[in-house]
Amino acid sequence: MCEAAAAQAGGASSDAAAFDKDAVREHHYEQFIIELKLWHGEAAYEQLAGYLRSKGAPHGYLVTLDLRKGANCEAWVGVGDLRLFDVVL
Repeated sequence: MCEAAAAQAGGASSDAAAFDKDAVREHHYEQFIIELKLWHGEAAYEQLAGYLRSKGAPHGYLVTLDLRKGANCEAWVGVGDLRLFDVVL
């Protein structure tokens, strides 16, 4: 997780799950797995990692919409043997 977001980690929003969106796009025979979420904790990493494992994908992309002040960042995050690129907006 980005350092700014980690420093401000907070609780879940009751309506956050309603906003979660997933997309799988193919480009030149390669799959790009992208997940869009409202911030509601680091559980998003494990959820995306589980989906990546089920698809046999080594990496994926997480776009997190976070309304907390100062939470904007982007970074590669390791979850076990997987790499997730997390963009926090």
